Amino acid sequence: MNVTAAILAGGASRRMGTDKAGLVWRGRTLLARVADAATAAGLPVVVVGRSEPAGWDVAGCGFAPDDEPGLGPLGGLVSALRATTGPVLLLSCDMPLLTEDAVRWLADAASAMALDRGLVTVTDRPQQLFAVYTQAVLPLAEARAAGDDRSLRGLIAQGGFAEIAAPDWVCVQLRSANTPEEWADLAARSGEIT
Repeated sequence: MNVTAAILAGGASRRMGTDKAGLVWRGRTLLARVADAATAAGLPVVVVGRSEPAGWDVAGCGFAPDDEPGLGPLGGLVSALRATTGPVLLLSCDMPLLTEDAVRWLADAASAMALDRGLVTVTDRPQQLFAVYTQAVLPLAEARAAGDDRSLRGLIAQGGFAEIAAPDWVCVQLRSANTPEEWADLAARSGEIT
């Protein structure tokens, strides 16, 4: 299975008050760190929702604008599936702890299964932004994007998704930050200076 990593980076970051993709963690922007992890895992990478940032230094990444801006992660998934020909491993751009090993773990799991609509990682809850979506889900995603319920959770609830429990070492890597307080907490727990 030729899985492409699709990194969602088109959000407004309203709760953070600044572009999360541009926050710096251990000398790299969050967007570059996630792209580094996916690239090191051997996956082709497409960044969805923005054009290539000035000074971008991750080789081989494609960039795809949102087909319809403002539709949230579901709209980003639609754009990612339209920009690729196979399944996409959907990632958020704001996971500073993510490593190539975690990305490879999910890609390998998806490749070992016969998937209908996709594979969702489960921690204490389903992780819609660390999941694999097949091309078969595109018509459903497009229909939901045109409706009132644009949640990935609702898309997954329609069925046809396999689930895989994340081991503890993967769960730790899926932490993200949506507010300055969460960012400070994540940094403090990881020994980072913000």
